[in-house]
Amino acid sequence: MIVKSYINGNFIKTKNIVKVYGPLKDHVGSFYNLTNKQINNAFIAARKAQKNWENLAIEKRINYIKKFIKKLDFYKEKIANIIVKEIGKPYKQSLREVERSIEIFLDTIEEYLKQYKIQINFKKENKKVTIIKKALGVISLIVPFNFPINLSISKIAPALITGNTIVIKVATNGTISASWLAKIADEIQLPKGVFNLITAKGKDIGNTMFSNKEINGLNLTGSIKSGIKASKESSMAIQVLELGGKSPAIVLKDADLELASDEIIKGAFLYSGQRCTAIKRVLVDEKIENKLIKLIVKKTNKLKVGPAIEDNDIVPLINDSAKKFVVSLIEDAKNKNAILHNKYKVKDNLVYPLIISNVNKNMLIYKKEQFGPILPIITFKTKDEAIKIANDTEYGLQASLFTSNVENIKDFYNIETGSLNINSSPQRSPDKLPFTGVKNSGLNIQGIKYSIESMTRTFNIVKKIN
Repeated sequence: MIVKSYINGNFIKTKNIVKVYGPLKDHVGSFYNLTNKQINNAFIAARKAQKNWENLAIEKRINYIKKFIKKLDFYKEKIANIIVKEIGKPYKQSLREVERSIEIFLDTIEEYLKQYKIQINFKKENKKVTIIKKALGVISLIVPFNFPINLSISKIAPALITGNTIVIKVATNGTISASWLAKIADEIQLPKGVFNLITAKGKDIGNTMFSNKEINGLNLTGSIKSGIKASKESSMAIQVLELGGKSPAIVLKDADLELASDEIIKGAFLYSGQRCTAIKRVLVDEKIENKLIKLIVKKTNKLKVGPAIEDNDIVPLINDSAKKFVVSLIEDAKNKNAILHNKYKVKDNLVYPLIISNVNKNMLIYKKEQFGPILPIITFKTKDEAIKIANDTEYGLQASLFTSNVENIKDFYNIETGSLNINSSPQRSPDKLPFTGVKNSGLNIQGIKYSIESMTRTFNIVKKIN
């Protein structure tokens, strides 16, 4: 199967073909690698289609979106099976990703009708002002490998319902899965130019998805490096950036350790830790360190390890580069006297889950975002020290606090993070909630209501009253 780009209502071929290999190094498909000129054509098509799409009655826009939802539901099992092969995510998680995307679409319709159908009027100083929310225009959407459908739809849904047109590019691994979105757009006969999907290797197209002069808005999920580059290249566009995390799980001495260990395992190892919201480090009161480690190691050793197609808990990392990076962190920690609590085992791209203690700030794992199934344990003596360690990072996406005393919660309001989860692991959902980060974890707010706001601009109509 060779996947084509979808530009201005047409599927596009090129001479250059890129093969896509899954985490098991099996060939799962190929795509035509677009040139920068062809990508520019996608933005031109989006611009030409934008005003007609925005001026279309909202009922008609919603009708197209409902058709899209129906098709996505019809194909969800097929798409989930492709996700399994392409990015190595277990089937249950892959299917849930598609189902959650459908929920995002439905919730976006509900929120838009509630918040934006009614115009706001008020009188002041002999003036009547009508405030209307209008589309930004053309939105560039960039999606990473780990949630090719969910992170696509979380951007597509608010963009389309508000009258924007889009050009979307998903990472190399993820392109085959996301190509089904173009198939759906074509089958429901979405107006030409409204939905454009790019198939291309990022390194071959440079900054084209950031720098095109037609871009009015940019919504990107990716690395700090790509986020900074995008921010500079699209300086006049409205930007929403999600750039990763080093989320701590802070465990106080009064915590329910059974609960804490369960949530830490879930938060750290789901999809082998290849999530920006994953728990990337555990900060524990030194008085209970040994008890917590014993519980976490015991539960980690019970995780099923193997290929995603068998619905295992720990699955192979996305590619060799990801594996090598995670291994380099383990080797560095090991050489600097860290303690490895599980059997250190690597097989191809499969890194077995590993708990690492005696971690200090001289080790790479202390600050680097590992994006893999290894979990560093760091101790603290006081709550102030825990906060200091938690904030000692360039990231600030999510954090978890485990305690049995609600009075402790207010002491952690100074954590530099977008969300503080009490007695639970970090997560992005429910999607109606605001999702944001501080420092290098991102810029601006996501979540259905807030994503709608980020893709609109205020238009004031001012009338003088006699």
